[in-house]
Amino acid sequence: TVTYSNGNEYVGDWWKGKKEGQGTFTLYNGTKYVGQFSNNKFNGHGTLTYEASSSKFPEFFDEGSKYVGLFSDGKPHGDGVGINSRGEKYTGEWAAFKFHGHGVYKYPNGEIYAGQFENGKKHGKGTFTGTNGYKYSC
Repeated sequence: TVTYSNGNEYVGDWWKGKKEGQGTFTLYNGTKYVGQFSNNKFNGHGTLTYEASSSKFPEFFDEGSKYVGLFSDGKPHGDGVGINSRGEKYTGEWAAFKFHGHGVYKYPNGEIYAGQFENGKKHGKGTFTGTNGYKYSC
């Protein structure tokens, strides 16, 4: 276990002085990552949970949000699931904290959009399904 001067803590595997393998990194504010590390960064499969308020969250995320999936270079990248405290859920492909590729976005009111995303926005073909079952493809 290593506790840093700013209150952050790491418990896990090390290799040549760097976080490498399985570990848990907890920030001073309660935000926590549990998963695989490579070269001091989140890499591989992991879970990132935002437990405390922050002045800046990546898009979609907020206090109480969770991401479970693949990471690369310290960021969600590849297949994963994100859920935020507003009740929104995205399941699909990610790139650098943004929806990117094919995915399914579920709104808190039950509406669903399934399709392509680029840089965090709907892009390309997809299908919107309303709460009444009405489907619209674009």
